[in-house]
Amino acid sequence: MGRRVQIVLLAVAPATGLWAAQSRTQLPSLDEIVQSKADLWGEAAMREPNGATYEFFEGLLPPPRYVNADFRFYPIVLSAPNAKVKARLISNGSGINLRGGARSWNDVGTPVLFRVGPDEFAFGGDRERLSHPTLAEGYLPIVEIRYQGRIPFSGPRPQRAPEHYRLEAFASTDPALAENGIVLVKFSLAAGTNGIITVQVDSRPVKFSEGKITDESGHVLVYFDETWTWERGRAHARIGTNRSATVAIPTKLVAGDIGRLTSAPKGFNYEEQRQKCVRTWKELLAQGMN
Repeated sequence: MGRRVQIVLLAVAPATGLWAAQSRTQLPSLDEIVQSKADLWGEAAMREPNGATYEFFEGLLPPPRYVNADFRFYPIVLSAPNAKVKARLISNGSGINLRGGARSWNDVGTPVLFRVGPDEFAFGGDRERLSHPTLAEGYLPIVEIRYQGRIPFSGPRPQRAPEHYRLEAFASTDPALAENGIVLVKFSLAAGTNGIITVQVDSRPVKFSEGKITDESGHVLVYFDETWTWERGRAHARIGTNRSATVAIPTKLVAGDIGRLTSAPKGFNYEEQRQKCVRTWKELLAQGMN
């Protein structure tokens, strides 16, 4: 019985490799892909003996770009369905709408940077401590990024595990907020006890008052919940596994207060906006499946 199995394997293996090689040479051209309304390469990849793999697409697609941007990490585009204003969440969690720097970039919005810990290191600054972005329920455009904080350089070294910071971000689908490309962000700890998150606006001069950062013309750059304090030109909040801090960041400048953000007794309602985002995208996807 063992000998017969070996013969079958030897007979099948070369044929499989030959079929895979032939299938790659018969793939549609790039022009055909652009003109098609179907994912021709994706369908071809699914027909491979092992399904879709990185190796299948490696020679078909150009390498990831954006290495010429100052932030160095791929930006995740966030917006409501069909919205004209779109925000960029940097995929290492370092900020929203950061400047690309190179001439090839068209920057959008006001750059807002995120920092962690008492030393205010950049969120996602050490790639070895960074987790890849994940989507809510595996497919919704609500992005979560985790980052393990460093031990502080100054002061006594704490006898405890480092904090594991968690960032969740999404674009509001509320029509009144979507037209300004408002992104809501929640910070919390996945592990640890004493997290510190810092928000820095890359614009001058700015003013912090009544839970908002505004520019010299009175445009709102960032909305904050009641958790935040202002010190040294930056906003700070203490967070834990059961204590979060939230912000709302307009991509398009807001001339004044937006009612849905400021009508709640203690500022905007993050969970309400999140539920609306989930509902909007699920309803849209359900229409496409019918």
